[in-house]
Amino acid sequence: MAKKKNIIGLTFKCEDCGQVFIIGKKGVDAAYERVHKHMLENGHMGISPVNPPKGLTYKSLGGGVKAVYDGKDVDAFISKVKSLCIQHGTHMVPQLKLA
Repeated sequence: MAKKKNIIGLTFKCEDCGQVFIIGKKGVDAAYERVHKHMLENGHMGISPVNPPKGLTYKSLGGGVKAVYDGKDVDAFISKVKSLCIQHGTHMVPQLKLA
């Protein structure tokens, strides 16, 4: 069985204030903690990927709804994720581990 790898270099940006969060050598969990803290302290909920790799998947909290980035239009992908959130009344979270 192959080891799972982190997506290093994937960058997220807060739409409200412009703060940038990068997945670095400390891994996905460390980046998630920074984003989560920012969201709680500032109430900023719109944090989107800037440079998503092809195949980046967002899933609903229940797992029934998903959106997969095709590697083309980032803005269209983000709009699709936001639309699915509203349409299904759920939060969408990125799946940040590669198999």
